[in-house]
Amino acid sequence: MSSTTTVDVAIVGSGLAGASCAFALARRGLVTLVCEATAHVCDKASGNRHALLMPYISTRHSIPYTIYSMGFEYSHQLLTSTLAHHQLFRSCGGIQLPSTTRLKNALAGLEPLLAGNEIARVDQLQGSELSGIALPSSSFFIPKAGYINPRDLVQALLNPDGAQQCKPIVHTGTSVARLSRNAHDWTCELRSGEHITARYVVLCAAYESVGLELTKWLPLEPIRGQTAIMTASNRSSALRTVICFDGYLTPSESGEHLIGAHYRHADHRENPAIEDTHDILSRCKRWLPQLDFSTPHVSSSRVCFRTSTIDRLPYIGAVPDLPSMAQEAATYRSGTDLHTKIPLRHLPGLFISAGHGSRGLLSCPAAGDVIARLIAGESCEGISQIATLCSPDRLVYRLL
Repeated sequence: MSSTTTVDVAIVGSGLAGASCAFALARRGLVTLVCEATAHVCDKASGNRHALLMPYISTRHSIPYTIYSMGFEYSHQLLTSTLAHHQLFRSCGGIQLPSTTRLKNALAGLEPLLAGNEIARVDQLQGSELSGIALPSSSFFIPKAGYINPRDLVQALLNPDGAQQCKPIVHTGTSVARLSRNAHDWTCELRSGEHITARYVVLCAAYESVGLELTKWLPLEPIRGQTAIMTASNRSSALRTVICFDGYLTPSESGEHLIGAHYRHADHRENPAIEDTHDILSRCKRWLPQLDFSTPHVSSSRVCFRTSTIDRLPYIGAVPDLPSMAQEAATYRSGTDLHTKIPLRHLPGLFISAGHGSRGLLSCPAAGDVIARLIAGESCEGISQIATLCSPDRLVYRLL
């Protein structure tokens, strides 16, 4: 016999995106239910051993710079103030080596935009002293950078402190088969036969968020990523900071490093591939040859699928009703200015936080706050640019 649970908000997905939404809503006293398809929370892309908190380095203002600079400050504040008592954040600082043309230009030319992130250019000797290992070149040093264990963060977000906060209900091992709406509420039909009734629904299930009829039009792509756990050596144990190149390396913890990441488009293999491990190691060797990591140092590897969008920026906010707008657009001649003919409209009470790619720790916490404010009818002051620039509204007329 099926059962029905009634809540204020149903959240689909229990990774960083879903847990961040649940936390922000709980702080506003809303009753939420988090539905997770796998057997455990944070089992997929958010389930890597470590996630880096590193700012986006740029010498000019841009949309990515605006979003990720605000996101960096928001996440840093969350980890070092709001959740400081959980001691989640390893505040070790970070080194960014000049692994792209953008970074090389920033290192050689204009000063990087700081935006409170205290990004400093350091020479080879200074960087080596700060990191604890010999570096091959000058680099950027970010004192406020660091890393976390995402699973620990998700657990803290799903178990908020304080009498004023409503602890989210968590259902694991079942997914949403269908969404339907009456005049006031959404009904989530679960594959287990259960039903969830909620005034609001937030889709936070990465690329699986487009598995429902109402959202299948959203352009999302799964990107296969592979990381490895390396046994520390005497040389690598001296590393004190996160190191980023065209990969990344975290300091030794319990005698092991996390090294990553290899990304592949159109690759759906769920198991680690030895050639991808070799690629990760070769990148590290190219930048940090003295560490001399090799395949025997690899104790384990992990594959996950991050989600990319059509413009590589996350989707955060209300879901447009593109299907009904497309039906209306079909009645006009080609070349018609649809902006002036068809008003933008949304599916009432349906929101999304997805497409965070490899920068989820920069964008997910702020995204959860944006959506909670929209649901609660609050101003997005302070993070309004994230709400505007990441809104799915940006796609509608281009797709029409």
